Amino acid sequence: MKHTIPTYDLSDISKHRFHIKRMDENTYHAENILMDKGIHRDSHYIFTFMESGHVKMMVDFNTIEAKDSTIFCVLPGQVHQGLLMDKVNGWFVAIQSDLVPDNVRSVFEESLEGIYPLTMEKIMDRKI
Repeated sequence: MKHTIPTYDLSDISKHRFHIKRMDENTYHAENILMDKGIHRDSHYIFTFMESGHVKMMVDFNTIEAKDSTIFCVLPGQVHQGLLMDKVNGWFVAIQSDLVPDNVRSVFEESLEGIYPLTMEKIMDRKI
């Protein structure tokens, strides 16, 4: 039996072409909604800016983990599923892909082979 992986559109959660949501103790109950989606794709970019907490996800059939001060993204079309969200504090930003300029989109699509969370310490230690 062949199963299809559903694709969700940003219009499912927002009437705008972007969605910004604070994640904190007031939204912990909403984490269950994210976990209930199961394996799926989204037609938009998702950027997560964590201040604290613990997230475990499957992205393109690889398990990734993020803890504490971390940023990561999920690209449009990537297969993903939430496995664990524990006391996450931070920001969730979803952006319709046509709002991302072509030159920026190409950086994501050509330079990133997968999703790799970056701790804020690593980012702050880099010299520009």
